[in-house]
This record gives sequence, structure tokens and C-alpha cells, in this order.
Amino acid sequence: MIDFFGRQQQARLITRYLFVYLLFVIVLIGLAVNIFFYLTAVLTHYTNAKDTWFWHVWSIKAYGATATFIILGSIVEWFLLHEGGVALARMIHAHKIDFATNDYQQQQLLNVCEEMAIAAGMTMPSLYVLSQEKTINAFVAGYHVQDSILVVTQGTLTHLNRDELQGVIAHEYSHIINGDMRLNTYLLSILAGIVNVGQAGGYLVRMSYVGYQKELRPKEALPMPIFYFAGLIVLAIGYIGVFFARLGKAAISRSRENLADAASVQFTRHPQALASALYKISQHGSVLQHRYAEQLSHMCFADSLLFAPYLASHPPIEQRINTIYPSFLTRMKYRADSKKEATQQQVKTNSPIDEEGLI
Repeated sequence: MIDFFGRQQQARLITRYLFVYLLFVIVLIGLAVNIFFYLTAVLTHYTNAKDTWFWHVWSIKAYGATATFIILGSIVEWFLLHEGGVALARMIHAHKIDFATNDYQQQQLLNVCEEMAIAAGMTMPSLYVLSQEKTINAFVAGYHVQDSILVVTQGTLTHLNRDELQGVIAHEYSHIINGDMRLNTYLLSILAGIVNVGQAGGYLVRMSYVGYQKELRPKEALPMPIFYFAGLIVLAIGYIGVFFARLGKAAISRSRENLADAASVQFTRHPQALASALYKISQHGSVLQHRYAEQLSHMCFADSLLFAPYLASHPPIEQRINTIYPSFLTRMKYRADSKKEATQQQVKTNSPIDEEGLI
């Protein structure tokens, strides 16, 4: 029996700690840039006896520049997404599902979403499909229920039956109800700000190549060593910060996914449906080919990228299945063995095989 409320409280507590960790990473980026400025001041003898690594003659510039780049990058990303989920759907070129559609799979999704909205006591989000994605995945986005969207891949509509689809939709609705959707959308902006520090370093590296002349090819441009070196250091600091920020993002996402799985079972009272959907992901995959797959990784129903375990945005599929339905994988193994025996028998007798669904 799943302790729904216990898991919900645990997930919320973990998220608070991990969000503090993310802020700590931002502070460390500022300190790293400040130390670099301090070493530069020491090497150029532009310092005095009172200066320290924490506060020196260039500290205001160091902290100010770091804060400016992070805040500016976050504000720009927030502005691009200020319309909520609709802006994100437009950015990833998702196709909106028409309520009058004649497509059976899309109509089934509409019906399931309406049913689960009633069960969850919420307004149904706008529905979109990534028609070019053949694997199984889904996510919700937006700042408020009113501007929320639910996006599914074409593979989700193709491979999942009605019960499995219901489990996935209930999982995504949980992200809306528990505030994960808003948190995930804000994380996009925060990470964009941190990435902006590394991009500033890359800009310095590119700008260090000056002296272009009409008769010179780009590869013969003359580098300015000081700007080039500074750019490389800032670039390294920025992307090391991005790496640790993504560790935090992945950890936050994993804790919220456990909460959403529990809530899905709570809404549907059908743990086998969600377990079966996860099992099909292990068969058909969930990795996205989209250019924004990395940015969306913490929002998706399952891993959208092939990550190392510590960077994975979701717990392992087997672990998620065992948590919500401990005997499911044993049943699937038994069924696979039975099917293998039936296949061997069919070869001997030339009799048809009874193809049984997962549910």
C-alpha cells in the first residue's frame, strides 16, 4: 500500500533543500568569478594590502557582472515564456489538438483528459502533440492552470491503450496541482541565466579575435591573449556552474516524479495502468529527438535524454514500477516466458498465438 501523503511530504521537503542547493550554485559562480578577478588584479599588481580573495578592488565589478548576466539571462527567458505554456508550445512547434478532431487517437486523449480533469477537480489544460516524436513521453508547462498546456508525443498516442494513457495523464495533472509545473517553468529561466555566464565567456573568446582584414581569412585573425584567456576562464566557470545546476535540477525532478507517480495512482486507483505505461517505455523508449530535449528533460514524464544516473531527471523505470506495483515486473516476466512457450508450441502445431495486452 502506497503512503501517498507521506511521499508527498517527503518530496516537498527534498525539493526545498534542492532549491537552496541551486541558489548555492549561483553564489559559488559569483565567488569563482570574483576570485578570478582577484588573481588578475594580483598578477597585474593592481591591488593593495587590504584586498582579499573575497573582497578587493574589482569585487563590485565581478559580483555585479555575474549577477547582471544571470538576472538578465533569466529575465530574457522569462519574457520569452511570459505567456506561459502557449509560448513554450510555440517555441517547440507543437501542434494544438482541435476538440473537433476526427483522429481517433487524439479524440481518445481528449476524452481521457476530460475525465481526469473531473477526477482531479481542475480545469483541463490545452492539448498539444509533438507529431514527429515516435517515443513515449509527455509534459505540462505554464505558470498557472489558466495558461497550462499538456504536450504528448505521437508515440504516446500510438503505443498506449486507454488505461495506460489515463495513468500518464493523471501523473501530469499531479504536476499541475502540486505546483511542479510552475516550478519547472521557472527552472527554465534560472538555468538560462546560469548558462548566460558561460555564453558571456564564449563571447569574450570570439571577440578576442580582432584585426580582421579583407585579405585575411578568419583562421588568420590575430588573437588578443588577455581577452582570450579571460574568456576561457569565464566560459569554464559558467559551464561548470551549469553542470552543478543541472545536477540540482535533475535531483529536484526525480523527487517530484516520485510524488507524481503516487498521485497518479491516487487519482486513478489503478496502479497497473501506470506500471504498464512505464513498462512500454522500457520497450519503445522515451528519448526525444527535439532540439529542446535537454531544456525539457526535467518536465517530461520519462527521461528525454540518455543521461548518466546522477544527471537523469527521473528515477530508473524499474524502480518506479516496483514502487507503485511491486509484482508487475514478475508478472511480465512470467507472461513473456508463457508467450515464448506458446510461440514454440505454435511452430510445432501451426496454430495461431493469442496476443494478450499488458492490461
